[in-house]
Amino acid sequence: MASIEKRGENSYRITVSAGYDSNGKKIRKHKSITLDPKLTPKQIEKELNMLAIEFEKQVQTGQALDGKITLKSFISRWLQEYAVTQLESKTIASYKAELENKILPALGHLRMDKIQPVHLLSFYNNLLEDGVRLDGKPGGYSNRTIKYQHQILSSILQTAVYWQVISSNPCERVKPPKKEAHKEKTKHFDEVQAILFLGAVQEEELKYQVVANITLYGGLRKGELLALTWKDINFDDQTIRINKANQYLKDIGIYTKEPKNKSSIRTITLPDNVISLLRKYKLLQNGEKKKCGDLWHDNDLLLTQWDGNPCHTMHLISGLKNF
Repeated sequence: MASIEKRGENSYRITVSAGYDSNGKKIRKHKSITLDPKLTPKQIEKELNMLAIEFEKQVQTGQALDGKITLKSFISRWLQEYAVTQLESKTIASYKAELENKILPALGHLRMDKIQPVHLLSFYNNLLEDGVRLDGKPGGYSNRTIKYQHQILSSILQTAVYWQVISSNPCERVKPPKKEAHKEKTKHFDEVQAILFLGAVQEEELKYQVVANITLYGGLRKGELLALTWKDINFDDQTIRINKANQYLKDIGIYTKEPKNKSSIRTITLPDNVISLLRKYKLLQNGEKKKCGDLWHDNDLLLTQWDGNPCHTMHLISGLKNF
């Protein structure tokens, strides 16, 4: 039977018995809660009883969380009960890679209620050290990588605060250290280089001519380019509608997703020569369809593999690098 103790003006502590330890000492599990001060006495009583019953069930089934759980165990629960419903598949895959390769080896053994800002700062400083990189490259990780670790940890620990596993997020009291900046200039084609580039592309197969021209005139990202369908092209208006992107995950394969921001959805007008190029490419692809027959997977995609399946990003990049 759960007991409820008033601790402050609007705070309470629920205590549930969880059996006995090896020495015969009674094990008690506690959960602190804060209620809305606007609740009436009857509403408070109802809320407390409901929370007490819920917490008792969690203790009995072994699902109750408290600060004594390790970061590694908490993250396992976080991935199953939070990440799968709140984050995109690509984000989860990225988080998992960082957790397994960097965060958990360094911090996974720590109890949630024992994680201090100094632990995080030590972890970030270690990532700056020479020889720590898993890819063998000299020097430590970049500011961007360290900031990403901080972002992942902060998200996880903030959820722990919401779930009342810990009282505060230690990430809020830490500022990740910065590696000495090494600025690299972003490379762009000037007008002469663009003309030379398009001239060189004319010697390549039609598929890569289309890729180069649409990319240069339309400013499409790789994923947007690979997700283009023939329905997105309006030959009469000479426009292309950008409203999706293809992405790749090892566990899922190639999949299509809508953009996060509405500003990414746009319509681009293309010049006559690019539209003419697209018409030729469509005729070529129709011929490939007939040759493949039943082997062709009709996804209506502009850029495909030999059998109509989506083209992989790496294949596209390797083809472009040739010229």
